[in-house]
Amino acid sequence: MTTTLAQQRAAFALEQLRSLNLKAEDMASLAALLKSLPAAMRLNGFGQTLTYLLAKGAEKESGAKTKRTERDYQDAFRLITQWLRERRLITKKQDGEILHELAQMDQTRYLQAQEEALALLEWAKRFAAAGLGVVKGG
Repeated sequence: MTTTLAQQRAAFALEQLRSLNLKAEDMASLAALLKSLPAAMRLNGFGQTLTYLLAKGAEKESGAKTKRTERDYQDAFRLITQWLRERRLITKKQDGEILHELAQMDQTRYLQAQEEALALLEWAKRFAAAGLGVVKGG
């Protein structure tokens, strides 16, 4: 059976959210972050937003009112980069190498990676906001 690219994105996003095994409150925190990322990418840039996620993921606590933890940022970074690897837009696996690879890409490939990330986030933020992937009893 043939699936569309949009269906593949949806399936990937849902599978990744389920694999996180988050409780409802943690999924709500991640959902809030995912909701903010498309605007951040358009305003600040794709590479800058990924760098921000990586930096915040290394901090112990964000101090944000939403009770975001470093895990939210790490999960968002992994979701995006794993999808880009799945689509063969990036090949590196180490965080710093991924950012270096993005910085070295030609403009066409970079913009394609950005558009794929934005399209994936549309699914991920909706699934997370709906609580899909929340651990039962969580």
